[in-house]
Amino acid sequence: MPTTSTRVPVEAPEGIVTGIGTGVGVSLTEIQVLDMLGEGEIEGLVTGSYTYGATLGNIGYDSYLFSGYEPVGGVRWLRSIYWNEVPVVNSENKFNFNNVKLAFTPGKPLGATISSLNSNLSDDLTVSRSLGERLRAGADFAKIYRIINRDCKAVAINIKVTSFGQNNTTSQAFGDIEQTTVTFQLFYRPIYSNPSKGVGNFIFFKEDEIKGKVSQGFIKSLRISLNSDPDGATYSDPDFLGWEIKIQRITPDATTSYIRNQTFIDSLTEIYDNTFLYPNSAIVASKFSAEYFSQVPARAFEAKLLKVKIPSNYDPIKKSYTGTWDGTFAANKAWTDNPAWCFYDLLTNKRYGLGGYIEESLVDKWTLYEIAQYCDTMVSDGFGGVEPRFTCNLIIASREEAYKVINDMASVFRAITYYSAGAIYAAQDRPRDKENFFIFTNANVENGDFTYSSSSRRVRHTVAVVRYNDRTNFYKPAVEYVEDVEGIKRYGIREIDVTAFGCTSRGQAVRWGRWALLSETLETETISFTAGFEGSFLRPGDVFKVFDTHRKTKRHGGRVNSMTINSPTGAASTIKLDMEVTGFVSNQLYSLSLLTPSYFYDP
Repeated sequence: MPTTSTRVPVEAPEGIVTGIGTGVGVSLTEIQVLDMLGEGEIEGLVTGSYTYGATLGNIGYDSYLFSGYEPVGGVRWLRSIYWNEVPVVNSENKFNFNNVKLAFTPGKPLGATISSLNSNLSDDLTVSRSLGERLRAGADFAKIYRIINRDCKAVAINIKVTSFGQNNTTSQAFGDIEQTTVTFQLFYRPIYSNPSKGVGNFIFFKEDEIKGKVSQGFIKSLRISLNSDPDGATYSDPDFLGWEIKIQRITPDATTSYIRNQTFIDSLTEIYDNTFLYPNSAIVASKFSAEYFSQVPARAFEAKLLKVKIPSNYDPIKKSYTGTWDGTFAANKAWTDNPAWCFYDLLTNKRYGLGGYIEESLVDKWTLYEIAQYCDTMVSDGFGGVEPRFTCNLIIASREEAYKVINDMASVFRAITYYSAGAIYAAQDRPRDKENFFIFTNANVENGDFTYSSSSRRVRHTVAVVRYNDRTNFYKPAVEYVEDVEGIKRYGIREIDVTAFGCTSRGQAVRWGRWALLSETLETETISFTAGFEGSFLRPGDVFKVFDTHRKTKRHGGRVNSMTINSPTGAASTIKLDMEVTGFVSNQLYSLSLLTPSYFYDP
């Protein structure tokens, strides 16, 4: 009995003919992304961690120890870059990703090119349009795209095929999977704003093809250079607007399932032949390959941002102050998260702040110095440790009214901003020296009358929902629920939503919520009165005392009729009051507070 053999179909190699040698290649798409971290110059990406020693109530830390990351690839900051919330380099100094291409510039005034930081990265500026349009054969189905930008120097048209190849149907090679070919033609022409110049015919650029066999898709990039000078169109022509690009498929569309050659315009990329230095811009450049990422990963960076002016006697790492400040600032700017000095920088910086409108001499830096020390005082973080009372970590990424931004910044350290007597001041809600309180009595207010009013019970909240950004969870938005137990017993649960601006500490968010609740619970009474000239000594935020004989039977204040200071001669001084004061108890020490211009009190 005769035997027969079954022929095994032959499949062409997977890939597209590249024109380089005799082999085939597969598609490998890369994308370069620039992330601007913020204004420069910044301190930089984090290169290590600090361990602090601190004492509750002290200003600043007692000591610190810095542990730097081990250098990988010549730099220490790769552990501070995260792709899809995964660090590029892990704690064991091993890469979590393949083919890492990164560059970083801190945003110095002269800037830097991307290629000078990493030769694997490009300086080309590109703008891409995602299209995904089907490209069919014939002049009637040609695709035309318009680029309204006279600075565009080249265009890359990315043509995509999904499944590409054909089945042999001849008897000799039936079933073989073979290569197929699709041919394209590229055209371009200039466009003008002046109708009299018209729109000329398209200029043929070149013919190209995709040839091969793929089953998983392929993208071929066809580049059209626009540096030539066709039909007298020049970049210097004032009426020149840009270009029109035309791509036409020559190969007919398949009419049978044996041939798979559908084509799509995947995207169009405008290429600008410009090199940018990015002055005063902190930038991280990253290049990603489609071989390892199905889409561009989410990027996150742990960085110390803007350097600002700091006092000459201030250590921004220890947050401590040496000696008495002479009012001068350090020669070099430094990074700090003390909100008072961030606030001062925003007020006085001439590039991104209000320095173009406000002179430094008009900002009350002495009050800010006191506020800064209060911010750097160590307090309990509520979880067994200590931390500075206030820190500021934020990015201002949108345009707002200057007044709103300044007051938002001041709210970080519980303060308000105001303009008075030609200067800008910040008034902070913090404990004050009781001995220096201004005193108002029935004797120094109009008609001796004080008017009192109380806040409504409805505005006394007992629960604060504080929103902040949690530094332990990639600085994502978080919510802290703060309760006033005694207030709940009296008024029930009454919630208030507050945002802790610039807050990344859970402990600081809790303190912010407690302050908001206690302010409403304890500060329930408002007093109003009309004072004399001495009332002009007070500024917003100042604390004063009131002695009202209508509410207290004993008189604790009044006016001075006359006074005699005899301390140089050793004789007793005499102060005559406007009324007799009674009710003194023997063997008890009393203090007398006297408010008078200093030139009247000069022995």
